[in-house]
Amino acid sequence: MATSTKTNLTLRIDSDVKANATRILNALGMSLNTATDIFYRQVIQHSGLPFSVKLDEEPNKETYAALEESEQMIKNPNLYEESYDNFSDMAKDILNED
Repeated sequence: MATSTKTNLTLRIDSDVKANATRILNALGMSLNTATDIFYRQVIQHSGLPFSVKLDEEPNKETYAALEESEQMIKNPNLYEESYDNFSDMAKDILNED
């Protein structure tokens, strides 16, 4: 078995990010060092970042249509059969409960 050599790594990170990450990782039973090691091992295994990094996608046509429909419903509520003041009433109507 090959012996590995350890090296130091210095990172500059926002103190709030570090504190929040440390709190979460400690609850998971690991240190920042362990989490960082896991991250780098995943980079190696995936030959890149182990998660998707992308810009927010533009909504599709269906989403735009739903947004337009909801705007029309707000502007013209009288054109729609039923409206509800609360979720309970809507759920009862959908489930046909009295």
